Amino acid sequence: MEEDSSAMEPNRLREAEAAAGELKRLREAGQSQYMYRSIADARVVGGRVCLFAVVSEIGATVHSRGTDFTVTLRVIDESYKSGISVTFFADSTALLPCVKSCGDVISLHNVVIKKYRDFFVQFDKKYSSFALFEGKTYTECSPYQTSIRYHDSEHDKDFLNQMRTWLPQGLKDFTSNNSELYLMNLKSDSTFDLVCKVFHVHVENNNSIFYVWDGTDTPAAEFPAMMYDSRIANRVRRRPMASIPSSVTDVEYEDAGYASLMKSLTHHDVTHKLRTLVRVVAAHPCEASLLSTGNCHLRLTLEDPTARIHAYVHKNDLVGFFGGGFLTAEVIVKKMNMVLGIPEPQGSVEVAPSTRNPPWIWCCLMSYYMDKNDPWVSRKYRIYSTAIRD
Repeated sequence: MEEDSSAMEPNRLREAEAAAGELKRLREAGQSQYMYRSIADARVVGGRVCLFAVVSEIGATVHSRGTDFTVTLRVIDESYKSGISVTFFADSTALLPCVKSCGDVISLHNVVIKKYRDFFVQFDKKYSSFALFEGKTYTECSPYQTSIRYHDSEHDKDFLNQMRTWLPQGLKDFTSNNSELYLMNLKSDSTFDLVCKVFHVHVENNNSIFYVWDGTDTPAAEFPAMMYDSRIANRVRRRPMASIPSSVTDVEYEDAGYASLMKSLTHHDVTHKLRTLVRVVAAHPCEASLLSTGNCHLRLTLEDPTARIHAYVHKNDLVGFFGGGFLTAEVIVKKMNMVLGIPEPQGSVEVAPSTRNPPWIWCCLMSYYMDKNDPWVSRKYRIYSTAIRD
C-alpha cells in the first residue's frame, strides 16, 4: 500500500532538521562531514540538503532578470531516475558549474529544496557549494571544478564510486549516445557533445541559430536513389510530386512529354516548344470588360516547383483559350476563377475569398524572342494550343 504523501511531508521535514543538526554538531567538532541524501528523500520544501547525483541534462548559461548569470542542470540518482532540476546563480559565468559531459557526477552542499509545480533545487551563491567529477570509472576521484566554499568529506570517494558503479546501468543513453563527436561523424537523430568554435549567432523571434565548426567537414547529404533514378528515367515522374493534374484545361499535344519550367529556361535553344504542368498565380489584365473585347493580350504568371515565369495569351488566341465561341464577361469571369483557384461565391452576395488554391493545369508553351540581336534577353513565352474547359 502506498503511503499518503501528506503524511510523509512532516517525516521528511523532521529528517531534514535532524540531518542539519547532525551536520552542525560535526562542524562544531571540527569534522568536515556532510550528510548526503537521496533525491527521493530530499524532496522536502524548505529543506537544506547535500546531494551526490549524476548530471543528466545541461542547460544554457543565460543572464538572469537581475545582475546574476544562471544555468540549470538536471540531476538523477538511483532513487529518482526522472530527475530534479538544479538552478545556479552567480555573479559571473566563471563561478557557474561547467559540466564537461552528461553523465558526470556533481556533489551539492547546502542547497535548498523548493517547489513550483514540481520540486527543484536552488543553489544559493552565499552558502551553497558544488564539485564536479568525471563519470568515467577509470578517471581520478578528484573534482575537475569546485566552487569557492566547497569542502570535501572523507566519504566523498565512496559516494563517487557508488555513482560511477550505478552509472552504466542507470544512464545507458548518456554514456553511449551522449559522447563527444566530430561533425564529420554527424548522424541525424543523435545526441552528442561537440567541442567547436562559434563563428556567428543569428537571433530571430527570440530564437538563436549558432553557426559552429570543429575543423572537420560534415558528411555529404544522402538522398535515396529511388526519390531520383526512377524519376529521371521516366518523363512522367519528373512532374511536381505534390501536383495532381486537374481537368481544367485541354491541350492538343497530350502525348508529348513533360518538361519543367527550369528545363525550358536552361534549354540550349532560345525558341522551342514544351508541354508543362503549372499553376496560374496571377493574371493581367483581370477585368472581364477588357478581355471580352478581344483586343488585348492576357499575361499569366505561371509557376511550378522549379521556376516562375510570365506567359502571354495573344489576343488572336483569346477566344480559343476561353473555350471558343462568343466571349462574354460571364464566361471570362467563370473560367478565370477556375484557373486562379477562386472559389464560387456562396449566395447572391459576392465576397472576396480569404484564400485561393490554383489547380495544376497542363499547358503548352512556346518560347520566342523580340530582338534578334539579343534573343536571350528579349525571350518571352506564349501559351498556345491550350483551352479552358467549360
